[in-house]
Amino acid sequence: MNKRKISFVLAIAVATSVLILGMKVYYDMSFRMEQAELAEHLGDDVEGYFPAPSFPKNYFYSTLKPGMTKATVHKIVVEYKAVFTCSKFSELYYYYSVNNSKAVRFKIIYDFDEKYYKIMGEDDSSNLYDDGCIPGRSDD
Repeated sequence: MNKRKISFVLAIAVATSVLILGMKVYYDMSFRMEQAELAEHLGDDVEGYFPAPSFPKNYFYSTLKPGMTKATVHKIVVEYKAVFTCSKFSELYYYYSVNNSKAVRFKIIYDFDEKYYKIMGEDDSSNLYDDGCIPGRSDD
């Protein structure tokens, strides 16, 4: 290859890298803005939760208390993109997106008396499955 072709290929590679980086920065900023708006709606600040990408799961983890009724949980867990009832004892929530790979997803588990028991989130070693879940929240 001559120098002109090499320079052209390098310029294309650099431009592509800059474009990809710019898109990532834009997506991250947009995501953080959505988080900040949600935190404000919930009356809190996203900065208090680590790691930030798991907000609002960590917020709900610290806010929901065992023994709360479904009605109380439903008043607190708001502004989601989608929710599914997976059984009488669990609901799967999607925040920021309905796309599994882009959403912050967590499952709320209720005990046999249908009181709040715990919240389960996703990480690199576990996934939440929505097989058998139906759209909407379970009755209060």
